[in-house]
Amino acid sequence: MVKVITTKPLDGEPAGVEREFDHAEFEMLKGFGAVREIGDESLRSDGPTVEEYVAAGYQATGYPPSGYASLSSEGEIAAAIATQASPSLGSSNAGAGDGGGAGAGDVGTDAAPDVSGEKTAPDVENKAAPEVVNKAARKPANKAN
Repeated sequence: MVKVITTKPLDGEPAGVEREFDHAEFEMLKGFGAVREIGDESLRSDGPTVEEYVAAGYQATGYPPSGYASLSSEGEIAAAIATQASPSLGSSNAGAGDGGGAGAGDVGTDAAPDVSGEKTAPDVENKAAPEVVNKAARKPANKAN
């Protein structure tokens, strides 16, 4: 028998449960990535790169995720951390408190994007559709016949 910890939900139990399997079952479940042998504390190598991790919405400072080996170089991780730490130009606090941007006296100078020449969808009319007639709406609801 092999003592394992499940890495995926198995037989109605959540991941992280200690179980015992015979060697053949262990090898099959290990092949599916559903279990790992207790004492086998090796890191998984099928995790994300730092770029994928950040794109999924996580902070680069938390890379690599717990239980996973890093697939990115230290330089890539440092660059991702620096990118997240620096304020982006499109953030909502850009220009706030630094004297730049539109102030009270500058209303309308650069506050709104230029939409001149913007293309709009043409009005669409379905000429084949029957006219809708709502006979119930012709008499007020609060009046008797």
